[in-house]
Amino acid sequence: MELVKAGRNARYNDNNNNHFFGSIFDNVDEYEWDFGVVHAPNLVNAFALPGGIIRVTDSLLQHLYLSNGEIAALLGHEMGHVLHRHSQRR
Repeated sequence: MELVKAGRNARYNDNNNNHFFGSIFDNVDEYEWDFGVVHAPNLVNAFALPGGIIRVTDSLLQHLYLSNGEIAALLGHEMGHVLHRHSQRR
């Protein structure tokens, strides 16, 4: 996989949404979120890594035609894995 585009500290600057996430996860601000797209022609997936790294494959974006709300839900799902430290439970 090749990293196509990534950015740190991506945040939706709507006070209502920040309040919403803060009310669900008390540790959301512990991370410098790093969202990115990776080139993976044969993999339709998204994944989270420890430390707030979230990646989506370009194949997922090309094949599913997600709305902004669906992308937000996908990223929120992956953020949940980081916030609940799922990768550290094994």
